[in-house]
Amino acid sequence: MLTVDKHQDLLDSPEALRCLVGHLRHPELTTRIEAFRALITMHRDCPVETPMVDPQRVMMAQNRLKDDDQYNKAFFDTGPYNMLLTTLMTCMVDYQKAMLQNAQDRDMLSLGKKLYALVMRSEWSLGDGEFRDGRNQSITDLGLPYTTWFEALPHCIAALRAEDSKSEAAAILEIKYEIKHRRYAKAHQLAKAWLAVNEKCSYCYYALSMDQKNDKEGLRWAKLGLRTRPSGYIQRGLLFNCLDYAGRLGVNMLDDHKAYHEDPEKHMKTAIAYLHTALKDARTYVDIAPVDDRILRQVIWRYLNLFVAFKGSALVDRDLRKVQSYVDRLKLVERVSSVIWSPVVGIAAKVTWDLISTTYTPAAKEWDPIFDERSQKEPASASERQGRAAEQEAPDGLEELVENLVLSPDHHVNPDEDSWRTHAFSLHLDEDMLEM
Repeated sequence: MLTVDKHQDLLDSPEALRCLVGHLRHPELTTRIEAFRALITMHRDCPVETPMVDPQRVMMAQNRLKDDDQYNKAFFDTGPYNMLLTTLMTCMVDYQKAMLQNAQDRDMLSLGKKLYALVMRSEWSLGDGEFRDGRNQSITDLGLPYTTWFEALPHCIAALRAEDSKSEAAAILEIKYEIKHRRYAKAHQLAKAWLAVNEKCSYCYYALSMDQKNDKEGLRWAKLGLRTRPSGYIQRGLLFNCLDYAGRLGVNMLDDHKAYHEDPEKHMKTAIAYLHTALKDARTYVDIAPVDDRILRQVIWRYLNLFVAFKGSALVDRDLRKVQSYVDRLKLVERVSSVIWSPVVGIAAKVTWDLISTTYTPAAKEWDPIFDERSQKEPASASERQGRAAEQEAPDGLEELVENLVLSPDHHVNPDEDSWRTHAFSLHLDEDMLEM
């Protein structure tokens, strides 16, 4: 198993970096995954990206992007109302209209229904606005039970429940209120309570997949949420949480050298299963997200890193033409997101992809002949050659393995049970499963 203890020494050595990137083309999947883990963990000290929504930046973005031909093409190909920027701007206008109307009619029930509709349209639809006069001074004497707009939610919740004690709108707004104030434990409690009423409420699963301290628990809630067939930002949020938790579980397992040496086969198969789940969910996210999605650039970086590791030399050419369409899209996404959301930050996934993309061709030229020479020198029977060819692909059944790990009826799997071990090690190989 590859170990990376002196990260800076490796980063300062072009030869070592070519060695690691070159091993992304190794014939055996397990070696490629170990190389991937080494490349990622070398950049573990990179900053974490948390793009925030700046209303002023959002309002200026459309004008700043109007002369970008690639963006304009994507805008019309996707459909204006499927773009995140359009959704956010229309929600901002509708939010202001709803609050100004409430200042006139004091109808908290009507406001609650409008705010619920906005929450279901956009994650960032309800902000910390307030009433202001012509001199931009706060107005606090309107006779309303709140001053800042977001604090209208408790009053809306009460009005909705007065009309219907089992109001889903009230339940969602209450969960949203706790999330906005970063009281995730309370939000989780409320979400579980509402799932007892409506077990198909996608928003509750999304809330439960947020800020979980246990990665396996977070992955479980996100996977369950995707089974409810969500759409829009809730679907993308669940997909991102799935790939985020699964990716971290996989890398952390590979970093656990003690557990690896206790049972290398089981440990590696489980880690690969988590990473393969992250790959699949990243691909789905990339396929459905508009180019102005807030975190799409993060997802593409992660997808590309995982893709080259899982595919290897059998399916990825030395010049990375196989992923050129994703690289082209990434360039547009980085440019657009820098205008709408925030400048690109050198997070671990980005820095890793930058290293791979700039080093891949020379690394392949250096290491492909070495791997070819080794394979030719090693005598092997027909069955052994077939087995080695199979090792280039990910085993079939990985998704099922992850679901068994995180979605078991009692939400717990004992990896020492014979039934689990039989399932985990009876996975057969299927070339078609990675045609993604």
